[in-house]
Amino acid sequence: MNMPHASNLPKTTQRGAQVLFFVLATLCLLFVMSYASRLNEFARVQHEAALLEQKMEDAERRQAELLAYQDYVQSEAYVAQVGREELNMVQPDDNVVVIIDANGQAQMAPNRQENDLRANIVQLPIWRQWFNLFVQQSPAPRFRR
Repeated sequence: MNMPHASNLPKTTQRGAQVLFFVLATLCLLFVMSYASRLNEFARVQHEAALLEQKMEDAERRQAELLAYQDYVQSEAYVAQVGREELNMVQPDDNVVVIIDANGQAQMAPNRQENDLRANIVQLPIWRQWFNLFVQQSPAPRFRR
């Protein structure tokens, strides 16, 4: 039993085989393209999921920081710090220093920053003080005579 050669087959059978081959090749190409696009979409979704997980970890870390800060704000140490630094309050066992000037007026002792600022200010005309404040980086030292 001999297998007929392609040249011996009728032309309609050859034409049908070519059409079938073309249809199968087209279907395979469509399958490969669809599979490639799905792989691309899968990679994109995985990348997006990794970004969202990173954002979630950052949010959880920020939440932990905020909860720790909330605990600190509700503590006695924070109340004492704000009372001393911002409200100029003292504890019962603190020593308060009051400076009395030549006129007999009682003044609270200025803090170190105010002393440094006052030491740098030399009696200049007001226009020169404004000029130094807004134009120059640091006022030039002036010596008193």
